[in-house]
Amino acid sequence: MHHKNGMLVFLGSRIASASLNLLAVAVFTRLGGVETYGTYLLVLAWSFILHGTMTFWIDEAFFARFRETARIRYISSALAMKLTSLTIVATPMAFLIWQGTLTPTFALALFMMTAGLAIHEFAVTVPRTRMTPALSATATMLRSILTVGLGSAALTLFADEAMALPIAVASAYLISAVPMFVTYRRELFRGFRRETVVELLRYGWPLMLAGGTWALAQNVDRLALGHFYGSASIGPYGAMADFLKQGFFVFGEVVALSLVTLAKRAASEGRHGDVKRALNEAMRTIVVITVFGSVLVLALQDTIIAVFFGAQFHASAKELLPLLLVASSILVFRTYYFGQIVYFLPSGLLQFYASALQLAVTVILVALLVPEMREHGAAIALIAGQCTSCAVVMFWRTTSFRMPVPLLDIVWIATAGFAVWLAHLALASVIQQDLVRIVTDLVLISGSAGLVLWYYDLFAARLVVRHVLAFAR
Repeated sequence: MHHKNGMLVFLGSRIASASLNLLAVAVFTRLGGVETYGTYLLVLAWSFILHGTMTFWIDEAFFARFRETARIRYISSALAMKLTSLTIVATPMAFLIWQGTLTPTFALALFMMTAGLAIHEFAVTVPRTRMTPALSATATMLRSILTVGLGSAALTLFADEAMALPIAVASAYLISAVPMFVTYRRELFRGFRRETVVELLRYGWPLMLAGGTWALAQNVDRLALGHFYGSASIGPYGAMADFLKQGFFVFGEVVALSLVTLAKRAASEGRHGDVKRALNEAMRTIVVITVFGSVLVLALQDTIIAVFFGAQFHASAKELLPLLLVASSILVFRTYYFGQIVYFLPSGLLQFYASALQLAVTVILVALLVPEMREHGAAIALIAGQCTSCAVVMFWRTTSFRMPVPLLDIVWIATAGFAVWLAHLALASVIQQDLVRIVTDLVLISGSAGLVLWYYDLFAARLVVRHVLAFAR
């Protein structure tokens, strides 16, 4: 599939999926309230840490080392490693239940969520690696639809059960992998090779360390809030952070699934010029996402909070929005651009160094700031840690590969975004009606972003315009 057509498939599925995920936030914060949603986020945070440590590195190693000529060996071996890792996760959980340290329902929710993340990620990674975006899109869409449906049902039928929501969402993740497993059923279990496992382990062991430290760094803010102030404090903080991530990540995932995949394939074939072009396009795309996305969220913040959050979340969500917007923007760069360097290096050690420094900075600042500044301190710690991680990848001197950073284009796009923000302020001062102001902001910001996308031909903008014009004729 041509990479621009593949990008459109990824983009369409991610936009639809993100819309459903935002719907899930709106529904869950209304049906569940602060305490219930905070408990769900706490389970999710621990699950991400276990997933990042035990299973996600397998997907990264698989993607980096995969060869189409040996696809059955890689798919079967990676799946066996996933299942083994989940068994390792389950064993200490069973012991902790026996000891009385973990309740059975919490352990069940935690294991199901960890397994759901692991299996769903595998169901997305295999088709992504083989450049079959439709199957990845199917898993993503199915997960989002089932998350809304099963989560809403759980909150309605089992309102008094704190673990009902995480168990329901975990079930959605697990079921979403079924289409991929059916499609690849002949290749999943008959190609296991010990030497392939050794290859993935040799490449991936630094990623195991990096994944665990990165996942902990990304969630230690929520764990600290839960420790000092209880799960209710995580609710508004996590809801707003997750809302912003959904909006940004939908486009960031498209960049990773299309342009970074294209660059990785070009690198494996020795086409270094194509690698640089694809990664420059990826960086420009992420800058447009974060700059114009931030302007849009700030311009429409009152409307967004009223529509997507329950009444209990409104005051805290608005207060935390600016800091969490910065944190989410930097996270997109960290996750979908600088974090992708792992696929262009002979080992994952640089990823581990970046994640370790991120964790150290985040933990120190969390310990210093959260007891006094609560959610604001957690957000500041998160921002500082992510900036540290990006800086490590950008300035590490001994690496054999550098992620290109087109500084002039970044400055130009940021300047355009600032000009649009000034135009918004000017229009807001003269337009009194809320609906007219909202429509004006949408036209101004989306139109300006569209012009920048067309200028750089990002998200296949010129291809889309040609298709629209051809259809109009």
